Amino acid sequence: MKTRLLSLVLALAVLCLVTADVTAQPSVNVMPDGIRNLPASINTAYAWPNPDTALVIWGNVTGGTAPYTYEWDFGDGSPVAGGSVVDARYIAVTHSYATMGPKYATLTVTDAALLSDADVVRIDVVPRDWDSRVNLAIEKGLRWLYLHNYGYIGWQGWGAEGQYRVGCFGMQVLAFANRGHLPFDDPDEDIYADYVKQGLDIITSHSYVQGISVQSHGDPDSDGDGIGIGFSNGTRPSYEVGIAIMAIVACDAPDSTAATGPPGVLDTTYHDIVVDAIDWLSWAQNDYGGRGGWQYTANCGSSDNSVTQWPSIGMEAAEFDWLLAPPAFVKSELLVWTTYSQHANGGFGYNYSGNPNVGRTGAGICELSFCDVPYSDTRIQNALNYLNSNWYQGNSVTNGNLGNLYAMYGVAKGCRIAVDAAGDPHEIQTIGAHDWQQEYNEWLVEHQHPDGHWNGSNYGSNEIDTDWGILILIPAITCDPVAVIAAPASVPANTPFTLDGSGSYYTCGGAAIVEWLWDYDNSGGLDWGNPDGEGEIITHPGYTLDPGVLADTIVITLRVKDNTDEQDTDIAEHIIIVDTTNHPPVA
Repeated sequence: MKTRLLSLVLALAVLCLVTADVTAQPSVNVMPDGIRNLPASINTAYAWPNPDTALVIWGNVTGGTAPYTYEWDFGDGSPVAGGSVVDARYIAVTHSYATMGPKYATLTVTDAALLSDADVVRIDVVPRDWDSRVNLAIEKGLRWLYLHNYGYIGWQGWGAEGQYRVGCFGMQVLAFANRGHLPFDDPDEDIYADYVKQGLDIITSHSYVQGISVQSHGDPDSDGDGIGIGFSNGTRPSYEVGIAIMAIVACDAPDSTAATGPPGVLDTTYHDIVVDAIDWLSWAQNDYGGRGGWQYTANCGSSDNSVTQWPSIGMEAAEFDWLLAPPAFVKSELLVWTTYSQHANGGFGYNYSGNPNVGRTGAGICELSFCDVPYSDTRIQNALNYLNSNWYQGNSVTNGNLGNLYAMYGVAKGCRIAVDAAGDPHEIQTIGAHDWQQEYNEWLVEHQHPDGHWNGSNYGSNEIDTDWGILILIPAITCDPVAVIAAPASVPANTPFTLDGSGSYYTCGGAAIVEWLWDYDNSGGLDWGNPDGEGEIITHPGYTLDPGVLADTIVITLRVKDNTDEQDTDIAEHIIIVDTTNHPPVA
């Protein structure tokens, strides 16, 4: 007995030592940068050379033994900054860079046992243009959300545990995921990964399984299991299910399984959860009053466009990204609602065609685009004309367009998911004379609070407004190839020059560009079966000008293809002027 007891004591002692060894080593992680999964043009920490403009540089530490000390080496030869760590979750300093180019800042943390760890972040010091200002605004917004750690998140006056809780978490997860921060990424590579996973788990924890049956408009049960999955922390799930679908789809892990939720959700793949969530929305679509739309609860007997946009854009995301289409009747019935709720002036009303405004009209465009109505259709063109005519209608946080983030998000989403006559994506880039993306960017950058948050709607909290601000600024990152051409803007005649496609990239991890095809002048049409050149970097033989011609303009085209099962492609064009003037040498 004593021998067995001694063995148990020794085993426990060894276990304690092993556990202590595991937790003793501190682990340092730094803010996101462009050397992670995405290219620098999409995901990086931006600064510009200005002694009066300091960038916040931050990281965190887990494990080890408190108290900690830290050092930040900014990578530009300036003195390091250091001291005692006050908040292990946020070790932040500010720094101004004097020169352009990439800088590599290193955070080193030492714990009470004198054990250390370090991590490096790349800072791109670039000109202060709109791209850099927008990217910095997004990074500041995400940092603010991270620091609030899913705190008080209200929507339309309800508090932390009130209505729309799932919808608020869903928008926050979507804001991070659309920026490339995914819940199942290595947390040592992405400081936000665990945070996004926490939000995803909260969403599924508020799910429920609902028995569904055939409705008058059709059978909503696409997989024949007799159930749908809803999401809500209150009594208004129709808002929240569409948002939950968008968040789950954006996390790009269809084969992973839910870590929280009731039986039927827990340990179920996210793919199957989304299938049953679409079935829930199909079942919840109104049969009679407000036919074809949605209201706060399932089969409510009335509809409104403020609600109906969310099931529409949620199912659009599932169909576009995961190829999970709803039953055919969902779109045909929804078109009954859009016809009923669109005013003669092109705008959309709330629960009928009267009293249209900008936000409801953005919702109407979302619904029409989800129903595969092409952007050139009279219904969408009339809606765009209404938006153009009412662009400055009562601009404020309670009404109108600029300043109401709820309305701005609806307009942005409707424009982004528009399709052409063939059903292919075709983003609407202008609304009348308005470049909506640029005007929205300008408003959001100029009205962001110094700490990174926004408050610009009548829907409750800074958190939900900050989610919308980020989502308006950055289109969703889809997993596609992107063609990029590096070539001179002008060349002398009869002189070879280099065409460089090595900057082309795939927008997500796990795939790569495998084919580069070049067309030297698309004036004669593009024939990718017989390209003029092939390869990542090639030498063009040079152009010959016709006799008496002093200059000509040529359009170079590059098509790239990825190595996914779909073998997606992308095309880029580059204009080159060929002339007889003197050109400087190229090093």
